[in-house]
Amino acid sequence: MYLRRRVLGVQRRKFIGSICIALLGATVILLLLRFTVAYRGNRNASAANNCPHDNGLPTYEQWRQRVVFPYTASEEKLRRMKDNYDHVGIGSSKNEIIEAFGLPDFEEELSPKEPNRPCTGYEFRYYFEKPEETTNELNDKAIAVFFTPSGEAEWIVGNVGLAVKGGPARRPE
Repeated sequence: MYLRRRVLGVQRRKFIGSICIALLGATVILLLLRFTVAYRGNRNASAANNCPHDNGLPTYEQWRQRVVFPYTASEEKLRRMKDNYDHVGIGSSKNEIIEAFGLPDFEEELSPKEPNRPCTGYEFRYYFEKPEETTNELNDKAIAVFFTPSGEAEWIVGNVGLAVKGGPARRPE
């Protein structure tokens, strides 16, 4: 009887621990998604908010027209990013990021949803796997590089096994 209670107690603790880990993981994913959505702003408001697009870089719409889903990038693309990841960091310019990683799949302008607010920055997106067209932070394998309005990297984040650099919090200027 004692052994049975002991085994049940251990099993109960393992079960509760598994639930806690699952809830913690879900919470972290939801927080990251919330930060990403809040940080990205409004894709269509860039022109009205003084956030010019670099004509030498593709837009999301241009990238979307070139690819077929499910999308998988070449192994060489991921290898280049992993090999050069230590050569860039917070404060790197758009050109330094392009030298290290290659051209992004697309550049997006980051603008607040409210009208008549200034540009908040830019994002370069590098996809490696994208099973479907809709955004799915769990299934899409990508690296995003976020820039200040002046073009300095302030957050490099992804889900391909590379360490996050910087973060979405604004630095005092």
